[in-house]
Amino acid sequence: MSIQFLNLINPKDLEEFFRSIGDFGFKALIDHTQRLILIEGDIEYFGYYGYDGFKAIVVRENAELTLTWNKGRYLVTLKSPGKFKQYELPAYIVIEYKSPYLAIEY
Repeated sequence: MSIQFLNLINPKDLEEFFRSIGDFGFKALIDHTQRLILIEGDIEYFGYYGYDGFKAIVVRENAELTLTWNKGRYLVTLKSPGKFKQYELPAYIVIEYKSPYLAIEY
């Protein structure tokens, strides 16, 4: 399966990403005024590793969302039984943990 690039400033791409998050069982909110996507779930890991790597893992029931920074790009992997999807997001986004959400600022 190929990795799809999404520019979250584009409303069509933002809707695609938001819909996919929901399809995998995650609850999410979009705050258009602050340009935030808030994803609810249990944060299993959030931090840096290696020289320039970053990883966040969010789980909800039987689904997992992994967001990694590697080689100058963000990669989002969504997994649940029988489903798998990957997206590449722009390097300019900001990832934060705002309890109880993983926040993606676009």
